[in-house]
Amino acid sequence: MSTIQTGTHEKYGVHYKTLTLTDGEYALTVTPEKGGMATSFTKNGEEYLWLRDKNFESTDRPRCGIPILFPNCGRPDGGVHHFDGAVCPIEIHGLADLVPWQVKTAADDAIELTLAPNGLTKFVYPFEFLLTMRYTLCGNTATLALTVANHGEKEMPFSVSAVTVCALAPVSLVLILRK
Repeated sequence: MSTIQTGTHEKYGVHYKTLTLTDGEYALTVTPEKGGMATSFTKNGEEYLWLRDKNFESTDRPRCGIPILFPNCGRPDGGVHHFDGAVCPIEIHGLADLVPWQVKTAADDAIELTLAPNGLTKFVYPFEFLLTMRYTLCGNTATLALTVANHGEKEMPFSVSAVTVCALAPVSLVLILRK
C-alpha cells in the first residue's frame, strides 16, 4: 500500500510543489505545476527518470521526466492546426506539458490531476476538454491512466502520449479515452 507525501522541488531559485507516492523501497513523484508530469521514480533512492535540471526549471518544453503530450504528439503542418476554418497556432507536442495542472485528489492510493481549458489553451485548441491523469504506485509498478473527456458539442480531434525520458521497464501507461 502506498502513502502520499508533499514536498518541494527547489533548485536555481525555482520552487515547485511535489506529490510523492511511496510503497516500500519505491517512490513516484509528480509535479502538478510542471505540466502534471512524473518527475521522479526511485528504488531505494536511486533515480530511474532523467530530470534535466536547467530545462526543468525553465519555461521551455520539458525534455525530462514523463511529459504528457496533448492535443498533438508531433509538429502540426506549418505550426498550425485548422479547426472549422480557423487557424490555431500550436507548439510541437501540444500544450498539456507546458501549463500547470490542478490537484483533484492526493491520497495514499492515488494522485489525480486535471487540466481544463483556459484562455491560453482555447487560443491554440478551441475545444471544451477535461484531462484527468491518475498516478498510482503498487510496489515496483507505477501506473499512469489518462482520461480525455470532450465536454463540447463538436467533434474534438486529438492525439495523446506520455514520453518516458529513460529506460524504465516497470511503468505501464493506460490510456482511457471517452467522449
